[in-house]
Amino acid sequence: MKHMPLTIAFILFAFPVVADDTNNVARQYINYFSKGYLEKASKLMACPDSYSEEQIKNERRANRESLQIFKKEFGKIKRASISHMNSYITAMTACGDIEFLRKNHPFRTIVFKVKYENNGAGYIVLGFSGATTEAKLITVSHGLSALEPGAKEKVTEITNKLATKR
Repeated sequence: MKHMPLTIAFILFAFPVVADDTNNVARQYINYFSKGYLEKASKLMACPDSYSEEQIKNERRANRESLQIFKKEFGKIKRASISHMNSYITAMTACGDIEFLRKNHPFRTIVFKVKYENNGAGYIVLGFSGATTEAKLITVSHGLSALEPGAKEKVTEITNKLATKR
């Protein structure tokens, strides 16, 4: 019981730093994607520490290709703002395998409501792991409002395109 106040104090002090890190990385991602810097955007995504340089290079290439699909299908971002909306359907990309994603399940999600050049309103959902350590961008998803007619079909089509690139 003596250790409880220290644990609580650690959590209270650790989360603001991680929250700042996640916000900074999230804004960087939006900025890079908006400007078409897809290689820089893909490098923000964390890959497994166990991966060789060659594996990381291949994952980054695949993620860049996924971001190119997002850009082609949705268009550039004209505007982005933090959203608390949770009614969206998205296609996702990530670095690493299923085991890595299971071990690094996002503890924080930042949702941006965006205005896409091609498809109007949409969402970008960024998933971060590292609750008490360095924030890591684990998943990147682009999509549309689930309430929009045809959104499910459009996002399913994009997901299929992503699957054929992997």
